[in-house]
Amino acid sequence: MQILLNVLTFLSVFICLLYYLKNRNKNGVFYFFCYLLAIVLIDYAAGIILKNGGTTLILYNCLIFLEFNFLFLFFIQIVSRKSSLQIIKLSLILFNFTYVLSIFYYGFKNIYLIYNAISALLGSALVGCICVIYLREFLLSDKVINYKKDVTFWFTIGLLIYYIGGMPFTAIINYMKEMPEVIDLFLIMNGLTIFMHICFIIGFIWSWKEVK
Repeated sequence: MQILLNVLTFLSVFICLLYYLKNRNKNGVFYFFCYLLAIVLIDYAAGIILKNGGTTLILYNCLIFLEFNFLFLFFIQIVSRKSSLQIIKLSLILFNFTYVLSIFYYGFKNIYLIYNAISALLGSALVGCICVIYLREFLLSDKVINYKKDVTFWFTIGLLIYYIGGMPFTAIINYMKEMPEVIDLFLIMNGLTIFMHICFIIGFIWSWKEVK
């Protein structure tokens, strides 16, 4: 499963790059590419550090900051309603404010030792809500007629399932060593990640003709 996950992740980034190069003016694609690229680079760096016996939590705590900010910026670019835009901007401010506070809560020294679950949970909840808001906006627009070829629809479906489905795992991640019986949650998270990247790839492929 891990090999499949790695292949799909790199495939998502590669196709997204090609999609962006062919359609630079499409709203939000740049930030979505940055989101995917950040995930790949952090995972790659973490793999190297682990092989050398180092700790990777600082990298993933940085990834929390990057991934959610890129996603908020992505949705800011694609929503059309003023009320939706205001909600996303408030979410962006709330997340970053909470992220800074959580560093003080955990302690600067512990940023290398403890996963920032507070920020990750808040970010997941906010992204989930924003996905629902955008899907409602999408379904009430003319875009729904040709939803299969709209890449943002597939992005949103993948993100919604992944972040909402992964919240229970995020909530207990710092206690996993004390709860070996829940190790199966890793398999569930891998499954959610695979589903998310499949949604991304389907979106890129089905919308490719429009890009041309």
